[in-house]
Amino acid sequence: MKLYRVVAFLLLLWPAVIAGAQERTDRMALAPAYPVETLRQIIVPRDAWKPFPNYADPSGLDNIPVATRNAYIKEAEGLLGTRWEPIPATAFLEYSRSASRAAYEKLTFPRRQNLAVLVLAELFERKGRFLDAVVDGIWAISEESFWGVSAHVGGRQAAPGPLPDVSEPTVDLFAAETGALLAFTDYLLGPALDEVHPLIRKRIAYEVDRRLFTPYLERDFGYMGFGWRKATAEGRYERPVNNWNPWVNSNILFAALVLEDDADRRVQLIYRVMDSLDNFVLPYPADGGCDEGPSYW
Repeated sequence: MKLYRVVAFLLLLWPAVIAGAQERTDRMALAPAYPVETLRQIIVPRDAWKPFPNYADPSGLDNIPVATRNAYIKEAEGLLGTRWEPIPATAFLEYSRSASRAAYEKLTFPRRQNLAVLVLAELFERKGRFLDAVVDGIWAISEESFWGVSAHVGGRQAAPGPLPDVSEPTVDLFAAETGALLAFTDYLLGPALDEVHPLIRKRIAYEVDRRLFTPYLERDFGYMGFGWRKATAEGRYERPVNNWNPWVNSNILFAALVLEDDADRRVQLIYRVMDSLDNFVLPYPADGGCDEGPSYW
């Protein structure tokens, strides 16, 4: 089939796709089923929520195959002495100059991978050998101007991208993922980090709060879906939100459960995650099919 016929066929199908996407708005929504007052009664307090073995209570780590643990330790040994170089402004600017995302991402993605490896290696070995490298990684990521990527700056802040405005933190896929990584680091190695210096975990909590929790609670980023909900209520069509929604929400949820020490704010974050996730789940058609990829094409 020639390309123009394929395009014409998809355009003819589009009204049916939209209708199907709006068929199941009657399915149960999370937020109305679990209002804030209910959450206050059923959510496990932060200090009592222990989903995984960690530095303080390593019981269960021995269930992880020795080969897996040794592989992480060996890889982390190669990262000892790693220099966490600052990220230059021109790495951001390259996106507007050449449309290349790689200039920025090749500097930031390995940092996160390396930190994850070092954290797991220290958790498995528990000798302090990798702690300084972990702390350097935490500090370097905390010093970054933006936790997302250069391609995601424009349109989410008032100032033009791709340079991030540090006075207006915005939440994209990778910012949320970074927050979750630091939350995992805090959860898995907390007491060991405190032995190095008590300000390390305080810095994690501060950065995640200002970069993620506060803007997430105060703003409506498009992928959160509240604009879609309003348009639907007013009888206007707006495209349902894409897969950023559950990915960002899953990372915000874990970070909030681990790091937010204000019980009321923790519940507010959990509720907003559910409320936003409803905006992703409700418009899905009955068969669960996703038209997102074909629509990009």
